[in-house]
Amino acid sequence: MDNPNIFDIVEDHPEWLPEGSDINKKKSAAFVLLCISTCLEIPLEDAAELITEGGKDTGVDGLHVGEVEDGEFLITVFQGKYKVKDLEGEAIVEDMNYTRVLVGRVSVQEIHRLFNDHGDKLLERNIRRYLGLHTNRVNTAIHETLCDPQRSDKFYFYNNGITEVCDKFDYNAFQKSDYKVQLKNMQVINGGQTWRKP
Repeated sequence: MDNPNIFDIVEDHPEWLPEGSDINKKKSAAFVLLCISTCLEIPLEDAAELITEGGKDTGVDGLHVGEVEDGEFLITVFQGKYKVKDLEGEAIVEDMNYTRVLVGRVSVQEIHRLFNDHGDKLLERNIRRYLGLHTNRVNTAIHETLCDPQRSDKFYFYNNGITEVCDKFDYNAFQKSDYKVQLKNMQVINGGQTWRKP
C-alpha cells in the first residue's frame, strides 16, 4: 500500500482492526497501526500483529518486544488518541442585527448522520425538495463526486454548500476551530439536493 492513510486501512484491511468496533474506534486503531509501522519501520501487516486495542487492554493500544541483546530487550508501548472533529477547520461567526451567522465546514459523514436521525423533517422549509438521482444531472454529478476517491476530497470546492436556519445555536467561543455546535429547531432552507446525497 503506497502512502497509506487511516481511511485506506479502514476500508481495505478491516481484518487488521478490532472486530465489532464502530467506525471511530476503527479509525483510532488504524492511526495506532500507522504509528507502529512508522516508528518501528515495519510493514503494516506486521504492525497489525502488535495491536492490542480492545477491551481489557489497560490503555495499551500496541506492544512490541524487541530482540534480546546482552541479556536486555526493549519494550515499546503505543497508546494513541484519534480525535474526531465536530466542525472541521476554522469558522466565521458574526453577530448582526440581533442575529448570528456561522459559516464553516461540516463533514459529509455528519450530514449523513443528521439526515438518518431526522429525515425529511429537516427539509420542511427548504426552497426545493430533493429532485432525485436519475432525472437530474446536477444530483448525479454530486453523487459521482462523493463516490470517486480521486475527487471526493474536493467536494467542498465543487459544491456551494448548505444553508440552514435555527432558533438558536451554541458553541465554545474560546476555541479557535473545530467547534461542536448545538442547534435548536434546525431547518435546511437551501441545499436539499446536497443534503440527500451523502
